[in-house]
Amino acid sequence: SPSADKDANGDLILLFDFVEKPRVESIRFEGNKSFSDRKLRGTLSVQEGNAFYINETKQGEAEIAKLYKGDGFREVEVTSSYTQNEETKAASIVYTIDEGYKTRLSEFAFIGNYSFNDSELINAMKKAEDTLKVSGYFEDGKVKNNVEAIKKLYEENGFIDAVINDMPIEDISENVEQKGYMFRLPIRIVEGQQW
Repeated sequence: SPSADKDANGDLILLFDFVEKPRVESIRFEGNKSFSDRKLRGTLSVQEGNAFYINETKQGEAEIAKLYKGDGFREVEVTSSYTQNEETKAASIVYTIDEGYKTRLSEFAFIGNYSFNDSELINAMKKAEDTLKVSGYFEDGKVKNNVEAIKKLYEENGFIDAVINDMPIEDISENVEQKGYMFRLPIRIVEGQQW
């Protein structure tokens, strides 16, 4: 808060007290096996040397989880904690990561496809770029590409009103040890009328 005073000549002097925001001194990661510390640091908005804000630290949890989920770790859990130096108030942040399993897509389940059989739909997806493949790792970001590939097949064959939607994936793991490892992706198709 500012204060005012006068010097020997009677001129007004304003005095301000500045309190510097604490800085991030260090960022560490625990439990990460699939991504290097360097890769994880690159995904974070908060960086060493930046001003320390608790909400940015929490945002970092979501940023790390997004990286993992995009690479097939659907069940990843990320938590953060921090300590502050009593003297400098500098913060040391620790992100703890429970990676879980890297999930595999075991099969597609098409619902409502009457004009094209499952093989034709799978072939359409195989031809498209950056789509999920059976026995490949499940990546959330690619589901949209699979849906678009099927929609394109229908549109190119006169089904301009076709509606294609992915549904929540289903765990089809055979036993408890594999739980969260093998999944089926249901895709619902409303073909509409062919023109």
